[in-house]
Amino acid sequence: MHRPRARQYANQQDYNQQGQDYTQNELENMNEQRIEGLSDKVSLLREITLNIGDEVRDQNAYLKDMGSDFERTGTYLKGTMRRFYAMAQTQSGRYMIYLILFALLVFTFMLLYVRWRN
Repeated sequence: MHRPRARQYANQQDYNQQGQDYTQNELENMNEQRIEGLSDKVSLLREITLNIGDEVRDQNAYLKDMGSDFERTGTYLKGTMRRFYAMAQTQSGRYMIYLILFALLVFTFMLLYVRWRN
């Protein structure tokens, strides 16, 4: 009588061991799949991060160029305004009146052209 119980106990242990091995293999497979998924996501994030870095470098270079262009334009405008002011001072305003009349004339022709066109 002791033998059947011992045999039944041994069979139960074998069954439990097989179940544990099967469960452990399933868990390992699931872990490997998850690791592969995470690896793909990390690669994608790395690629996105590199692309963002490239875009930031390009934008910084663009802004730097734009800043120097604005500085250069400001210098030109400052020089033009200085010359314009000097001209207005030396000619006692006569050229200023001509300039204003010219601007009004151009504006009037543009207004008439737009109205005539419609």
